[in-house]
Amino acid sequence: RIVTHGDGTPRYVVRAADLPAERSTIEHLFASGFPDTAEPTVHARLAQHYLGNPAGPAACLVLEVRDTGEPVGMQGLLRRRFRSEVGPVRGAAMADYLVLPAHRTLGPALQLLRAALEAGQRHADFLYGFPNRRAGVVFARAGLGPRAMLTRYAHLIRSEASIRRTLSPTYQGIAGVVAVLTDLVLAVRHRLSYRSGWPTLTWSEPETFGAEVDEIWSRFAPTRLVTGERTAQVLKWRFQSNRSPRILVAHHAVDRWPVGYVVWRLSGRVIEIHDVLCVRPDLDLTPLLVGFLARARRTAAEVVSFEFAGPPALRSAVQRAGFAAREQSPVHLSVAGDNRHADDLAASLYLTSFDR
Repeated sequence: RIVTHGDGTPRYVVRAADLPAERSTIEHLFASGFPDTAEPTVHARLAQHYLGNPAGPAACLVLEVRDTGEPVGMQGLLRRRFRSEVGPVRGAAMADYLVLPAHRTLGPALQLLRAALEAGQRHADFLYGFPNRRAGVVFARAGLGPRAMLTRYAHLIRSEASIRRTLSPTYQGIAGVVAVLTDLVLAVRHRLSYRSGWPTLTWSEPETFGAEVDEIWSRFAPTRLVTGERTAQVLKWRFQSNRSPRILVAHHAVDRWPVGYVVWRLSGRVIEIHDVLCVRPDLDLTPLLVGFLARARRTAAEVVSFEFAGPPALRSAVQRAGFAAREQSPVHLSVAGDNRHADDLAASLYLTSFDR
């Protein structure tokens, strides 16, 4: 519904911002809605995600108080190119949804999201987003229901920290011994996970995203999958920052063809996998992840964490590699023209934290 004055005129209006002309206005609004975000970060975010997007400039809708023109909310629509077995698919990611606290009621929140949904469907085949729990209720009311789940998977490498968290102070003295035995079991179990018939992989660590990534993407066969573009250009755009992650590329030992890649970062004692792609996901995803875990054991990491959404066969492939499912976050979707196809799309989406 649209919130109105007593005479029936709308109290709020939604309009498209003119970027970059209104960049300072959007930056101020963003900083007001997310006060913990540093100003340089906001400036860089707009430059990268809104203006520097390889798929095209992003749209930004602004919620304003009609009488004063005061901006009190925003919703970004970031263009994304996807690939399916039938051809290209245009996507749009819902980003930076905010309504300032003094105006945070259902009426203006819905008005902003419905306007964003209408605008997005004019330019994209589907829209998707990862709202938090409170915003997710509004997303669903606006027509973007939770259709899929992004699951965080974890693989334990070293157990001492988790063992100490579970033991009482009385037994802390034996935590080290228990951890050594547990880690030995984990290492043996991981070694036994190798299967005959798997390709023998060799690994390289290029300094940047380059020709090997483009080769993997060009040979990628998206059978029954809808997958966001992962060219070297797009990965450079997505991960450009001072904390750029590392990339490992796996090759067949015999023919030297690149099989797939893993984008990762060591954060404290946690390895965060930001993206994974292999030429044949149905065949090579498990051996690719198992091979990466063998290399992860050479670091000081205690656990490897990986966010993933995909068809059941690929989720099983992740678990066969030794990952256990942890918490989940819903993926909200809307399909342009006929939202009855949203569930079919959700069953085909291949998503990692790269797609957030």
